[in-house]
Amino acid sequence: ADSCDGPPTGSVSITLSGPPPPPPTQGASGTPTLHAYPNPAASGPVRFTIQVPGSSPLSAHVRLFDMSGHWVADIANGTYPPGSNTVTWLRNARSGGLVAPGYYEAIGQVGGIRIRERGVLLP
Repeated sequence: ADSCDGPPTGSVSITLSGPPPPPPTQGASGTPTLHAYPNPAASGPVRFTIQVPGSSPLSAHVRLFDMSGHWVADIANGTYPPGSNTVTWLRNARSGGLVAPGYYEAIGQVGGIRIRERGVLLP
């Protein structure tokens, strides 16, 4: 036996169900954040959690772009209360059809502060 052999270790199995939890209630300095899940997304809707800091509602606008910079879809456009706000996107393009698999970036702003999140849609 080698001198580096240690005691045997057991295996650990972890099973996750459902989407991952949204991120903390706000960014480290009270700035807004954007989180997409599931990511990567194999099928079905994608949820975007928009964190609105402070104690007053703020306007939020988020658009989805492909890696060529083409505007693909609108994710959010409205006024949202402070805290965690979840928007469900059904993977529809602006034209009404489904968005093709690939890499995408959601870019927008909450109360004038820029937010962004990258995501992958699987076939």
